[in-house]
Amino acid sequence: MTQPLPTRTSGLAVAGLVCGIVGLCTCGLGAIAGIVLNVAALRRIARSHGHLGGKGLAVAGLVVSIATLVLGLILGGGAAIYVIHGPLGDQVREILENAKKADDDSEFIAEPKEQLGLPYLSLTGPHLWPA
Repeated sequence: MTQPLPTRTSGLAVAGLVCGIVGLCTCGLGAIAGIVLNVAALRRIARSHGHLGGKGLAVAGLVVSIATLVLGLILGGGAAIYVIHGPLGDQVREILENAKKADDDSEFIAEPKEQLGLPYLSLTGPHLWPA
């Protein structure tokens, strides 16, 4: 009586699940790699005729990767909308408008100022902001 060959877990499935989880920390960027790895793992597992295991792991990794990508897109889009249309966006637009209104003939000025709660140097001059 012959014993069946032991199945081993697909490394692609493990890597895909890890990338999907890491995607939570990278706003969904790792999830893209997780989707690709898990799809490749599922294809290899199907073609191995039972010699390669980890189908459940690959499916779980695919679900986690897709959910992480969707969550990253929602949170990233919300953050972008808040920055553009929120109070921070108003302050950034005001700073850029004031910088563009600077006289082209003015001298280079470097003085410490405080905007947005962070210290920075105000740099104006004809060579920094084109008309």
